[in-house]
Amino acid sequence: MLALNKSEAPEDTLPRWNRKLLNAYWIFVISMTAGEAANLFLAESPALEFIIQSIVRPTVLFLAIMVLSEWGYRKISPTSPLIVIFTGQLLIAVGVWVHAVVDSILLIYMLPLLVSVFYFQKKYVYLASGLNLLSFLLMYLLNPVLNERTSGVEVMTTVLLLGYGSPYVAAKIMDRGVDLMRDLKVDALTGLYNHITFHGFLDRTLERQQGQEGGAMLAVMDIDHFKSVNDTFGHRAGDFVLRRAAVLIQSRIGPDDKAARYGGEEFALLIPSRSPEEAYRLCEEIRTTLAAAVHQELDGRAVTISIGLCRLQPGMDKEAWFQHADTLLYRAKREGRNRTVWEDGRDAAGDAP
Repeated sequence: MLALNKSEAPEDTLPRWNRKLLNAYWIFVISMTAGEAANLFLAESPALEFIIQSIVRPTVLFLAIMVLSEWGYRKISPTSPLIVIFTGQLLIAVGVWVHAVVDSILLIYMLPLLVSVFYFQKKYVYLASGLNLLSFLLMYLLNPVLNERTSGVEVMTTVLLLGYGSPYVAAKIMDRGVDLMRDLKVDALTGLYNHITFHGFLDRTLERQQGQEGGAMLAVMDIDHFKSVNDTFGHRAGDFVLRRAAVLIQSRIGPDDKAARYGGEEFALLIPSRSPEEAYRLCEEIRTTLAAAVHQELDGRAVTISIGLCRLQPGMDKEAWFQHADTLLYRAKREGRNRTVWEDGRDAAGDAP
């Protein structure tokens, strides 16, 4: 009745993205070095002086920074955003200091700010922004070439851009991203979590409770005779019933419980921190409340729900857990519907519709 998602547990993606960002820094270093090497033939200063000042010196500094960041990534923490953000800041500082004569060199300050957005935490955006601002002011005060080439208007514009404009836009982009991610996690009709998100909760619950005696509870629910509701009263009335059932479920569960519309008229409920008896009473409250509700869209006809409730047993994987709960749901259907059946055989039933 409920098709199980066979996908594996979501992997930890932060080390992978940190690796990609460090790779992007390597590309930045190579590009800067290659660009200066190409300018060798256009330089007005003596070739040896240009090679030492514009190629060898910054490349050595770049490599030292990258070697240090690679060591931090491998030996300290592959998940730390701070390693990646500070690496970017140091690379940019060297680039601006050495190449202050280049027009629009200050644009590279956007790189660490863009990198900070990857972590979807505003504190990293504000950190990168503050470091950008501090770096620019130090470069302006200490580097005579940059000081000479940058007018007062350009200084004020850069300060406003680095200290306010860029982080403000970055923060709003993140807010929009959070909204989009939330939309991807929930079912549009009912507002409950969707199938994919629910499996993420199951995976994490299995990881946390692996080897423990007290297992979480999983309930699978199916609205009885829902096809006849759609056939008799139309799909719009069926949507009203689904939303009403979802609101009822959401209003009864606690902060640790996770409810999802699993598909069609099917719902799933993860109950990780209640005793089996408490979970059973919760399911019964949902079932009896829905059965007693008046649905004007159905001309007062009652709607009932059948529930299979299963406790996570030691050594049980996700497939077996879901299959057990699904089997109990089938049993509830066979025995007359409008009932909760759980693993030790106890059940409660109302009148079959």
